[in-house]
Amino acid sequence: VHVNVDTGFSTEMIDLLMEGEIDVAIVKGDYNWSDQTYLLNEENICLISKNEIDLNELPELPMINRKEPAVLMKYKNISSSPLDKSINIWWDERYEQPPHITMQVDSYETCKEMVKKGLGYAIIPRVFIKESDELTCHDLSFKDGQELKRRTWMLFRQSSLQLATISTFVNYIKKIF
Repeated sequence: VHVNVDTGFSTEMIDLLMEGEIDVAIVKGDYNWSDQTYLLNEENICLISKNEIDLNELPELPMINRKEPAVLMKYKNISSSPLDKSINIWWDERYEQPPHITMQVDSYETCKEMVKKGLGYAIIPRVFIKESDELTCHDLSFKDGQELKRRTWMLFRQSSLQLATISTFVNYIKKIF
């Protein structure tokens, strides 16, 4: 049995799966995959700030935005990640003007550290927040009450389950999640 583990951005893993270079992909975000999917995890998306803020004033306040790496966006010819699209929908439900983005950073950890310094607010997955961060955190939900979440999925082809190693791996992941 030959086991090979590849890591990378979710969009890269989707490509490898679609090209048949891998048999199973674990990705963050809701992607269009027409074969087998299995939900592994959901995490709330929250707005963080150093101090309490009035959500009605968000368009005027400085936002620290986590942005997908430019090279990945150019390569994939896409404008935003699934999470960015959900955040944009949430925003557009509430505000007529766009957010006042004062910083674009490449990681959620960097967003969090900038917020801790009082440089603005950020919208990030709750999993990045620890109690010791001492930040104000508001879980976001759409106007219909549905919480804004980032999902982690296991994606695979039904036909791949004919291979004993793939079937065993998929069943193992399903059992622990």
